[in-house]
Amino acid sequence: MRSHQNQISLDAGAQLLPLIEHIKAYDKEISELFLTHADSQIFERLLGAGKCLAPQLLAEWGTITTAIHSGSERFPRLDSFLDWSIMDT
Repeated sequence: MRSHQNQISLDAGAQLLPLIEHIKAYDKEISELFLTHADSQIFERLLGAGKCLAPQLLAEWGTITTAIHSGSERFPRLDSFLDWSIMDT
């Protein structure tokens, strides 16, 4: 019985390996795209954002500089965003 359970575990692990490789490829592409974005340095400086959360925040919040220049009510000036976000300076 134990060898059958071990084989099931090995089979499941073998099925996950390609998925893990795809996730790594997506993570690399997201990181590369994030670094090309005009606001990446703003989001990198957010306290606690790190390399995983900063791209997600950028995707969810949108481009801060565009919002500022378009007269957005959320962040009318860059300093209002910086004050709100508690930047790591």
